[in-house]
Amino acid sequence: MRHNLFTAFLLALLPLQAAAADPVQRQVAGNRTTENVPEVPADLLERLDRYQNTRGASLAGWTREGCLLVSTRFAETAQAHRVCSPLGMREQLTFYPEPVAALTPAPPQAWRDGFVFAKDRGGDEFSQLYWFDADTRATVLLTDGKRSQNGGVAISRDGGLLAYSSTARNGTDRDIWIRDTRTGEARAVLTEGGSWRASDFSPDGTRLLVSRYVSANESLPGELDLASGKLRMFPVDGGRAAFGDFLYAPDGTSVFYVTDEDIDGRPQQFRSLRHHGPLMGAPTVLSAHIPWDVENVRIAGDGRHLAYSTNEDGVSRLHVLRLPGFEPVQLPALRDLPLGVIGNFDFSPDGKRLALDLNSATSPSDVFVLDLAGGELQRWTRSEVGGLDASAFIA
Repeated sequence: MRHNLFTAFLLALLPLQAAAADPVQRQVAGNRTTENVPEVPADLLERLDRYQNTRGASLAGWTREGCLLVSTRFAETAQAHRVCSPLGMREQLTFYPEPVAALTPAPPQAWRDGFVFAKDRGGDEFSQLYWFDADTRATVLLTDGKRSQNGGVAISRDGGLLAYSSTARNGTDRDIWIRDTRTGEARAVLTEGGSWRASDFSPDGTRLLVSRYVSANESLPGELDLASGKLRMFPVDGGRAAFGDFLYAPDGTSVFYVTDEDIDGRPQQFRSLRHHGPLMGAPTVLSAHIPWDVENVRIAGDGRHLAYSTNEDGVSRLHVLRLPGFEPVQLPALRDLPLGVIGNFDFSPDGKRLALDLNSATSPSDVFVLDLAGGELQRWTRSEVGGLDASAFIA
């Protein structure tokens, strides 16, 4: 018995002796700790670095003078840049160690020129909103600067009101706040609980389209009267539906919206573009001929055109309608675009051009501009691919 106990004791010591003979190789880099991980060869790191340094240009919109506002990463983080001509220089406007996001240009007729952007601090995910003034290049904090999450910006046509979602009230619910951009006064205008989003101001700035997000398959649309605070929720055919873009038509009474809401009591497989307003009867389905999801909608500032994108078997297609009659605009130049995914698109301040960013198998996200009258398509950015051979990319 003593012999067996002694043998067991020696066996128990073996792992400790092995550990003493072969100590743990530990490396600490910031908040990352690795143990017994061999060092990555320098030549492999160099080869991989080429893939990590591909860049892109994401469209935010147009500036008042007809330049494009884009997000581009030239250093470690994505920052706001301005491009004023096809393949022209990208002028960097913001310089932060943290990335900036949700760039929202002021409407062309706004009382001041610039854009709103979101940024957190050190990756804490408490995004605050800031105003970048185009004239002075000064940046002003618009939200509380505390542990609140802020986003979902909408700006009135004259630039006098800024709507956004914020958790500032209780740290949980996303209320809708309004900020008077002239006085700086901010107030919560919708505190019903849940996750609310401001979609669009009416042309006269007195009403606001809003929606409460429930899930990917359900949102609740409504309209908020800013003077009285009265919230009017819109009925949803079928009781539950998903809603996407939600915009006032140029007449200020009817709306354009994207939804998979039931039609005549029949559930819908795809999200379609619809137009509806008071005394119109049933909504008009503008994309009924397209058996694919509609993704985004934009309306020209002059009210003459509407553009929407569809996801057709994983490939984005852009469609343009002439308002108010909804006649399709034939744009053969769009066939010259590579097959890919459209991220954002927007009309120029004069409504004569349409900018879009496209990500494809042969190119990172880049911005193209389409002339609606002449049909000419021009590439405005050409992003780097980290020294890779772009000719070898296969669609």
